[in-house]
Amino acid sequence: MTIWVLGVALVLLAAVIGFFFGAIRSAVCLIGAIVAAMFSGTVGGWLAGVVPLVGYTNPIWQFYLPPLVGFVVVSILVSIVAFVVHHLIQRHYKDNTDDYTFARWERLNKRSGIALGGVLGTVWLVLIGIVTYVPGYLTTQLADDNEASSGLKLVNALTHGAESTGLNRIVEHYQPASDDHYLASDILGLVYNNPAIHSRLASYPPFLGFAEKPEIAELAKDPEVNSLIQSRAGLSQVLEHARIRAVADNPELVNELLGLDFRDLEGYLRTGISQKYKDEHILGRWRLNVRRSVAEMKIVGTTKLPAVEFNLLRKALNVYLDEMTIGFTTDNKAILKVKAKDEQKLLQTVGRASAAPAAQAAPSGSDDGSGGGGLSARSIAARAIPQQPATDPSADLLRSRYGLTGGPGGGQRGQPLANTTGVVPRAPAKAPTTTALGPLMSNGEGGWSKAGEVYRVTFGGEGKELALDVQVKENQLVARLEGRVLVFDRI
Repeated sequence: MTIWVLGVALVLLAAVIGFFFGAIRSAVCLIGAIVAAMFSGTVGGWLAGVVPLVGYTNPIWQFYLPPLVGFVVVSILVSIVAFVVHHLIQRHYKDNTDDYTFARWERLNKRSGIALGGVLGTVWLVLIGIVTYVPGYLTTQLADDNEASSGLKLVNALTHGAESTGLNRIVEHYQPASDDHYLASDILGLVYNNPAIHSRLASYPPFLGFAEKPEIAELAKDPEVNSLIQSRAGLSQVLEHARIRAVADNPELVNELLGLDFRDLEGYLRTGISQKYKDEHILGRWRLNVRRSVAEMKIVGTTKLPAVEFNLLRKALNVYLDEMTIGFTTDNKAILKVKAKDEQKLLQTVGRASAAPAAQAAPSGSDDGSGGGGLSARSIAARAIPQQPATDPSADLLRSRYGLTGGPGGGQRGQPLANTTGVVPRAPAKAPTTTALGPLMSNGEGGWSKAGEVYRVTFGGEGKELALDVQVKENQLVARLEGRVLVFDRI
């Protein structure tokens, strides 16, 4: 109904204006409206820098306002030309003809202006349909019965009217917007009206790195924003939220979003399969499956993974590790996030696991020179003769009594007896501060590359680097490192 009222009003108004303007000005304005519509995009591109200067800094306005500004500018220039042409012709009839002929010309000019004004009003209706249908294609999909903005209500009403009267066919014939605009509108409408696919949207491969940006991370954690989206609040109410405006007013984020493949994204939201990234099976987010990881490491046996280390790793994963996730992005980045119940104890337990193989490889007494673990003459001598000066004052008395110092029984007083056994004292063992899986026990970033069916994933930090051989089978990711196995499930 709104589109009919608007159409009749425009035609009547343009006819009245055409009567007072005359046929010449109406004809020039009619031609000017068509020319302005044809070149509005080009002229608007030249004037795009003006839009931010008047306060419209949101990059979305850069899509809608420049063509409108271009149309207005061209229309004003054409109107000036129309007045000049009308003045010249009017002056010609007034100065070169008699009063009767001039009166007849004026009457013909005004009456012809009514008809041309009606045509101009029809052109205005089509142009208004174009101006409202392009944003209306989006806003009607995000419509809410309680929408507070009267402007959005008007745009939605005109868009529905254009669809009911068939005016949208004329509008679509001129293709006033690119295919990406309509695809993006369909995606936003799909997400807005189907809260169940929000988790699928978050798992779209290009969004994995995008979600790590501070503005997006804070937006995702905001309970108020989530409540607005889940409850399908009005578009104006959503756009007025401070965090959403912070994202929308960020040109870098918006341009990165506009650079997505919208056709692939729409297909992914509808089917769960990205045709563009389906061959890169590692892309996505993965959560550690502790039970399956322990089971896989148990199968390996003690050849590569000693029993002591296996037990300590099992304790670390089961007791202290609450959650571990890895995300693989399209720019070959690996993002590791660890949530531990007690991060200090987790790292300590993992460190003990790394010390276990060294302890088993070098049991006590293995370097006594006897080839066994018993007490040899060399080991007894090494234990009997101290290797460092005694710090206890009573030690000198004992050393003097048993001839272990200078004087009648030996060298000078206070000098330790020379080491005649040839035994080199062994430095105390230092417990390793990390294990082979140490770099995986805290948040960090790494990279990934592909070699055939196997992926190579690397993590590093503080001079330590970890390289995992990774295979993806259906919805599970298996990472291996010398008998240590971590199994992840796709989120």
